[in-house]
Amino acid sequence: MSSDHASKPNWPQKETLRRTNVATSGQKLVEDGEDYHTSRIARVTPNGAGAFSVSLSARDMTLHSKLVIVFDEVLLDIDGNYHTGDGVYRVPVSGVYVFTWCMTGTTTDNVVTELTVNGSPRGTIFSDAETGHTWDTSTGVIVTSVIEGDHVFIRSKSEGMIHSSGIYGKAMFSGWRLT
Repeated sequence: MSSDHASKPNWPQKETLRRTNVATSGQKLVEDGEDYHTSRIARVTPNGAGAFSVSLSARDMTLHSKLVIVFDEVLLDIDGNYHTGDGVYRVPVSGVYVFTWCMTGTTTDNVVTELTVNGSPRGTIFSDAETGHTWDTSTGVIVTSVIEGDHVFIRSKSEGMIHSSGIYGKAMFSGWRLT
């Protein structure tokens, strides 16, 4: 049974090339019988992509005011700009980035954390686990402009205790460049 691509309104049109033609950047040649046609390919890790995702190993962590939270498990770090020694992400390329972080307070503590760029707070989350003896998780998301070399990190605003586990959720910090 042959399919009729032309009858489908949103179906991409096939571009037929002679065997001697070369695909342009971002395309590859795919053999289709006697002819070749172009097919889009995705670029997986462009230089300066600035994507990372890290988590805190399974444990409880006691916080004090202005403590930088060092996430020690690297899930993804394109270009290697997150540093597990000090918990700082160093911006590789200036642009607009999305940053997100997630924290769980223990059953007896409130947890207040902030995303900080060069020591200046850009966003804050509050996990109210103190009431009701429950685990409370909060997630923060911020879209912001940063400059190459800026230091981005998560720090506590007050005393408390965060919990990170595979059961109640891991503390996480991620970011990626939009433009």
